[in-house]
Amino acid sequence: MDGTVSGGRRVSASCVTDGPAGYVKVTRLLFCLILASTSGSAAGQICTISSVLDGDSLRVHCSQQEEMTQVRLAQIDAPELRQEHGKASRSFLRFICPVGMKVRIESRGQGQHKHTLGTVICNEINANIAMVMAGHAWAYSRYSPATKMHKLQDKARANHTGLWRRPDPVAPWEFRKMGR
Repeated sequence: MDGTVSGGRRVSASCVTDGPAGYVKVTRLLFCLILASTSGSAAGQICTISSVLDGDSLRVHCSQQEEMTQVRLAQIDAPELRQEHGKASRSFLRFICPVGMKVRIESRGQGQHKHTLGTVICNEINANIAMVMAGHAWAYSRYSPATKMHKLQDKARANHTGLWRRPDPVAPWEFRKMGR
């Protein structure tokens, strides 16, 4: 299954898996994501990552602001840290967007907790897309109904990639409803 990503380029989600077990090859994944995410657009704010909070949130410092800004990756929802696969999800985001890295934040507005919602570009890799393609986050239906993110999620699930290795992973919004 293919999807169109930033800049109109097409990427096959099958490029993130190798072999019948669906094992993620990180270097292959990153190569595919670089090809998919390069848009030629320099829009957005350049910031430095100060911490990766979980699989869909980070804290950044932007030169034009005195205070740190919390950014939530738009259109995705990663497992909570206390949830199964939560720490693995955060580790993957730390791998592709390490602390100290300069990143481009393409703001999509404010979230319900007054944080910035946005697309985070790390080394020309769209971290939002990377998290879903690698099976470390869900496409967040509440804010992105029937989008390319869902197609990428479906491919990760079909290949048993990341959190989809488990037969019935619990979506983060369901986990939160259970009050865990």
